[in-house]
Amino acid sequence: MIKRPHILRSFIFGLNLHSSRKGTPLGIVNFIIIASIFMLVKVINCLQLYSYNLYAFTVNFGIIYLCQKLIRGVQMTNMNRIYGYIRVSDKDQNEARQIKAMQDAGVDERFVLIDKQSGKDFNRPQYQMLKNALREGDLLIIKSIDRLGRNYKEIIKEWQDITQELKADIKVLDMALLDTTLHKDLLGTFISDLILQVLAYVAQQERDNIKQRQLEGIAVAKAQGKHLGRPKAIFPEGFKEVYKRWQAEEITAKKAMQVLDLKPTTYYKLVKEHEGR
Repeated sequence: MIKRPHILRSFIFGLNLHSSRKGTPLGIVNFIIIASIFMLVKVINCLQLYSYNLYAFTVNFGIIYLCQKLIRGVQMTNMNRIYGYIRVSDKDQNEARQIKAMQDAGVDERFVLIDKQSGKDFNRPQYQMLKNALREGDLLIIKSIDRLGRNYKEIIKEWQDITQELKADIKVLDMALLDTTLHKDLLGTFISDLILQVLAYVAQQERDNIKQRQLEGIAVAKAQGKHLGRPKAIFPEGFKEVYKRWQAEEITAKKAMQVLDLKPTTYYKLVKEHEGR
């Protein structure tokens, strides 16, 4: 039979792992570990493995592995996390100010997710990943409500999904009243919902105003005869001669591009424009 001191040492090692992980219910883990020990001993005895070294190695390794996995699993399912979400409208915008706000709020950088995308909807990869990760009791921190989005109806819907369906909390740093960890009573919830409605409306209104100003700017530029979009490609010197040689199959398209120092997209664009004259 297996000597008990090896089992005891393994059991103590598992409990030491537990002591370094806060928030794990000790009773549940102890019960599972003890049950695992007896099951392993039973299986090994039934297999009639009489080698003491093999016994010791198998039991120790198995119990230690189970302890690590079980404790990590219990901890992950019971420990609430704090997430931070950052959004900027495009890749050229700097998110440093929001990152600093998350650091000041004590959010671990491993749990800060960043999208560089418009707030017109919530089809954003990092946001969707965040929403899939949120569990009951977790906390989501954002700097301002317009960082969550700029679509009034969808902001309200996402807020309700997170707070009511997922049962996680949300904290808006720029608006102290929008903190679901503080306002759990009926009056507090009513006030938070009211403020949320107003700020979500303002966020969408700002987006609508930006779009309107863009359209007005485009209209003015067109009226003044200004070219919008990418600059027009200019025909390089000697284009006609090189084009004729290419058409006559004296040179390849690749050679023509090398002579004119043009990229394929630009070359064929100029060819199309030249043929359309």
